[in-house]
Amino acid sequence: MILNDSTQAVFVADTGDKVVGYIHLENYDVIYADNFKNCLGLAVDNDFKRQGIGSALLRQGEIWAKENGAHGIRLCSGVERENAHKFYKSQGYVENKIQKNLKKVF
Repeated sequence: MILNDSTQAVFVADTGDKVVGYIHLENYDVIYADNFKNCLGLAVDNDFKRQGIGSALLRQGEIWAKENGAHGIRLCSGVERENAHKFYKSQGYVENKIQKNLKKVF
């Protein structure tokens, strides 16, 4: 279960009675690079966008990553999500490559 796995973290933003955003991160350990954390998901309810929630969630994720020895955070975002890309860039994230995402479903 994700919540019992120390290599992953989930942070939520709420209004007291409703979750309005979340970020989910996990270890990204590969032989050829320093340890990073991988952002598996960042979402904010449409009714609560542009209120600083996404920025706060990213900051919390970055704090957790630093506290756990990561050199940074990586994330992937669909090419069509141009507003998301602008947001990430405004938060200091830099686009470093374009790639295909392939999977095989069993």
